Amino acid sequence: YLGSTTGLSYTVNTQGNITAYVKAVDNYFAETSSDALAFNNDGTPPSNVTGLNYRVLQNGSEATGVALDWNQSTDNAGGSGIAGYKIYVNGSFYTFSPDPSYVILKSTASLPGTTQIFSVTAMDKEGNESPLSAAPSTSGVSFDIS
Repeated sequence: YLGSTTGLSYTVNTQGNITAYVKAVDNYFAETSSDALAFNNDGTPPSNVTGLNYRVLQNGSEATGVALDWNQSTDNAGGSGIAGYKIYVNGSFYTFSPDPSYVILKSTASLPGTTQIFSVTAMDKEGNESPLSAAPSTSGVSFDIS
């Protein structure tokens, strides 16, 4: 009987690809080992989001929402890949989109002439986040999206 171990952890303070093996040894020095466990410790954020654009959606003269789109970001060579994009409105996190586009619908009227500032970051699958994109704003179009 080899027993079991729980709560085993190890912190790796390096970047790059890591291969690990788990080995069990009994009182008679008989060994077992696991298959290789591969890890990618990617500490590099994706490329900055560029080309952020917005288009006001309208039904007649009434604004009904804002369509955002931007250029797809890339992750570094050997990185974990792009997981998606975090959308910020007026500097506060609003939502996550797996694609380089998103539509924000108007929910209720707000004060006329207010400005909403949109910006986007890219996230990779390791949780690294790019800096905020350059932020276009919708001047003179009001939305309550809280």
